[in-house]
Amino acid sequence: MRFFFCLDVEWASVNLGVFLCTECASYHRNMRGNVSRVQHVALNRWTDDEVKQLEQGGNTKSKTGLEAHVPLFYNRPGPDSPSILKEQWIRAKYERQEFSAHPGSQSAYTSTLLEGFLWKKEKDDDRYSPQLFRLSELEDSLKYFPKEQNKPAKASIRLSDINAVFSAHKTPGNANTLQLTYLQPDGVTRHLYVYHDDPEEVVRWYLAIRSAKLNRLSVAYPGASKVQLASHLTQDFPMEGWLWKAGPKFTESARKRWFTLDNRKLMYHDFPLAAHPRGEIFLGPHSDGWSVRDGTDGGSGSNGARFPFTLETPAKTCVFYAATVKERDSWVVVIKAVLERPMTPQDSSCNFLLMASAVAMIPTKVSSETGLIWVALKRNPLAQESWDPGGSSKVKTYGILAAPYAQSMDEPLAASA
Repeated sequence: MRFFFCLDVEWASVNLGVFLCTECASYHRNMRGNVSRVQHVALNRWTDDEVKQLEQGGNTKSKTGLEAHVPLFYNRPGPDSPSILKEQWIRAKYERQEFSAHPGSQSAYTSTLLEGFLWKKEKDDDRYSPQLFRLSELEDSLKYFPKEQNKPAKASIRLSDINAVFSAHKTPGNANTLQLTYLQPDGVTRHLYVYHDDPEEVVRWYLAIRSAKLNRLSVAYPGASKVQLASHLTQDFPMEGWLWKAGPKFTESARKRWFTLDNRKLMYHDFPLAAHPRGEIFLGPHSDGWSVRDGTDGGSGSNGARFPFTLETPAKTCVFYAATVKERDSWVVVIKAVLERPMTPQDSSCNFLLMASAVAMIPTKVSSETGLIWVALKRNPLAQESWDPGGSSKVKTYGILAAPYAQSMDEPLAASA
């Protein structure tokens, strides 16, 4: 028996009576005191008493007692989870015993108000500076403030709009980096990168965000089960990495961009820690005209980019190049899985906001009766001419856009795919 994220079992904790993989064994050794005494199953000598102790234990028995009260919002780690989540799960379970019959300090991340300092990356360079962050479940907000006292918040972000993921692969040497991604009121995606020297503190903020989101969803959708709601809290990015993107003319050289797939948004950036994506492509369902395939009908890659794939949307054809066949095939498989999923009301809302950001359509009011959005249309020089009813950059036309607003309380919550 083993942890659900263990891939190989070569070790065991003598006093805890559980079997471990090599990775988990290293986390057990890091725990304070004598919480866990680790030995190799085959290479260490085992006394009769130690064998008996292991026989009387077992992973199933340990799970029954030490995982009796795991909150639904807690993101149990899997094989591909970040190391910080795996280690903090083990420490929470065995060292702090937060999930036992007598839970320890779950209040550290279930409080409706959390305040503390995190190091935040500057928007336009690689410097980090300490910022005071304040999470309020009641206000549905995460705010951060400048170092000076009595200054207004630099930003106020709706908790409902935040996706939180760990991004250690983009910050070598700092496994404690948390990426907060959200849609700004203008429909443009914003990325914040924060960290803390103490990994337990970073995970505390991550779990506090998930806890607050679940509590607010429970109020908004009283008829839905918490198990269903828990699948709508935060989602890891299915795929990230470098690709080369072809320009609108196939004769142009492809440009290297950092791509991130966030649910149905395929975003590309100038570099991995960019504050904003350079562009965003909505991935609709295959039945409505979206498709992806290997190869391309024209164009050429660039140095290091020789393996193309093509994304067809109802509006345009996008060609990308990967550095290896394996990377190309992985992107095609992941994108194809997204295209084969049916659209949810939340997906429709995301698509609308992306269109709104492209044409400067500003949502101003949601009808509680129809679920339609009153919007202000303003000419965007980069937008299609057909999106500007007035034909003038100064014209502001008010009207109803006949599209559902999924974040309205009138919309049913879609089941997670």
